[in-house]
Amino acid sequence: MISLYQVLDYYKEKNIPVMTGLWQSTLDYNDNVPFYTTIGEGSFQKLQVDMFRQLYVEKGYKNITWYTPTFQNWSLMMRNTYQGFEEEKLPTTIFTGADSWEEWTSSAAVYNKNELNAYDHHFYLNTGIDQLINGQVEEQFEQEVTNIRKIDPSDKPVFLRTHTQFESYLANLWCFSLRLWDSSGSFRRVGCISLVIRWIRLW
Repeated sequence: MISLYQVLDYYKEKNIPVMTGLWQSTLDYNDNVPFYTTIGEGSFQKLQVDMFRQLYVEKGYKNITWYTPTFQNWSLMMRNTYQGFEEEKLPTTIFTGADSWEEWTSSAAVYNKNELNAYDHHFYLNTGIDQLINGQVEEQFEQEVTNIRKIDPSDKPVFLRTHTQFESYLANLWCFSLRLWDSSGSFRRVGCISLVIRWIRLW
C-alpha cells in the first residue's frame, strides 16, 4: 500500500484524474466464488466501501474520477456496491463498467444503467495489434458505442482502457496523451491515467 500511496500522491499533486477499482480479492485468484455478491459485515460490498473511503475520504484522493469494480458476477455485485456507497454517503456518480469486452459492455447498459454514469471496455494491445493497424479496432468500438447508445441513450461517456499483458506495471503508470477520433469524425487530444491501465474516452 505504501507504493500505491506514493503513486496516488503524485497523481494528486499533478491533478491527474484516476480511474481505479478492485480486482480479484481472493488469494487463490478464484473469481467465481459467492464472496463477490455478499453484502453486510465481512462482505465484498463492505471491502469495496472501506477501500474507497480510505482512498477518497481518509487519504483525500479526490482526483479519483471513476471507479470500476471487478466484473465477476458483475450485475448483482454492481448493484450491491452502489447500495453500499449510497448507505455510507460516498459518491455514486463515479461508477463505470463493465471493464470487459464484446457483449459484456452492452450487458452493463442493459442491466446496470441505473448504477453507472459511464461505460468502459478494455482491449489488449499486444494481442490485437493487427486489428489496430487494419482499422478493425475502430470499427469494433464504433459498433460497441452504437449498441450502448441504443440501450442507454443518455449519452454517458464510453471509455477504452488499453492494457498490454507483457508490459510491466510501471510502464503502464506513465501518463500519456494521444489524438483520437470522436463521433463527429474530428480529432481531439486526450490524456488520462489509471493505476495499471491507461484509459481514454471514446465518445
